[in-house]
Amino acid sequence: MPENSASAIAEADAWMDVFLRYRFVHTAVQDAHGQWLIQLAPSSAVYLLDGPQEVLELARNLQEILAETDQDGR
Repeated sequence: MPENSASAIAEADAWMDVFLRYRFVHTAVQDAHGQWLIQLAPSSAVYLLDGPQEVLELARNLQEILAETDQDGR
């Protein structure tokens, strides 16, 4: 999937909604260039995700962490 394709952007937007809804991210703002500024907690640093591919990478990493945690609990 091309880095800034419409489907990648839509998927990244959907993932950011999930991150916010389930409080994996405290706040997130998308700029006019498709970059995201996110903050994990009210007093944490602000991180820059440079486009939809970095949002999707964050989603993959989080899924791996949650899967490992789930397996550890069995």
